[in-house]
Amino acid sequence: MLAHCRRIVALFHSSHKYRAKLKKAMKDLNIEEKQHINDVATRWGSKRKMLQRVKDLLPASNQVFLTDAKYRDLSVNWEEADTMDSVLRALDGFQYLTDVLSADKEVTVSSYIPLLRHIYQLTTSDDDDDDTSKEIKQVIRDYFHKKLSTHMEQNDKDLLMFLRIAELLDPRYLSVAVAEEDEAQEWMGWPAKDAVKAHIINETKHIIEGRDNRDDVVTTTTTPQSAREDFQSPEKKKTKSLVSLLLSTQSQNNNAQEDAPQQTTRSIQEKLSLEYEFYIRLSADMNADVLEWWSRHAQELPSLAKLARYYFTACSTSVPSERLFSLSGNIVSKKRNALKPSMVNQLVFLSFNREMIL
Repeated sequence: MLAHCRRIVALFHSSHKYRAKLKKAMKDLNIEEKQHINDVATRWGSKRKMLQRVKDLLPASNQVFLTDAKYRDLSVNWEEADTMDSVLRALDGFQYLTDVLSADKEVTVSSYIPLLRHIYQLTTSDDDDDDTSKEIKQVIRDYFHKKLSTHMEQNDKDLLMFLRIAELLDPRYLSVAVAEEDEAQEWMGWPAKDAVKAHIINETKHIIEGRDNRDDVVTTTTTPQSAREDFQSPEKKKTKSLVSLLLSTQSQNNNAQEDAPQQTTRSIQEKLSLEYEFYIRLSADMNADVLEWWSRHAQELPSLAKLARYYFTACSTSVPSERLFSLSGNIVSKKRNALKPSMVNQLVFLSFNREMIL
């Protein structure tokens, strides 16, 4: 079916004569004038866009083919049209995944596991699916499971823990991240919430004790100025957070007979537990800027804010860097091949951030 659609698209892209026939057929059938879309291997979602456009223009293209003996074999019959509908139904929702993971001005690493949950839901068959849609969904699910399982077998479990912590540190996904384990969790085998909590507390404890220096971590994501700084502006007057007040109240009831080292260790552990428990009761709108949210709550959650700044510097895909390579290719052309590296860097920077400058 894909090969058939590619032949249709190739004909109308390569022949001015048949484009004119298609345009006339669209006008006769009162169809909005559009052009066919090519699928590109390196462009996410392009196959679905190609199928959708072929389906939209199917009455007009069939009218062209049925009146032309040379390309009559390119006409799409009702069985092929039904298959096309089944494929499109199975692929519904995947465009959202590509848009989220390919973002270059938002935090993306925290969306990795939520999107795996979304894939699990998208590939779950329902009563409205026909046999073809169910088969396609099962193939997609098996493919993802095989690819991800193979990757996880070749690496240790640290990557899954990293992704789970990134998910939990994103307030948009808190309600899902701290919920009870579901079928998707069993499907992928990522760490349970209790293990993630223990890991977070352990890492933040290292930060407080100075055994894990992450103050020099700089977030590279392009965000509003207040969010790009260290979540916490040094010029702001520091105030006691709710966690600090709860901790000070609780510490007054501590047993005074405990020795100093144990009291300090327990105090740090209590502080982190209180901070974590306070954090998981918060929430954020799904359209919220994650770094801006942490900028507003850095006074209340100082340790977790440092941890979030460390985790959110990671990108879930190579799309942002590929965009920069493409942008550099547009700047350094055959006619502009004598630019100095420093000038190229400045031009790429200005071009990438032009929306903030203008």
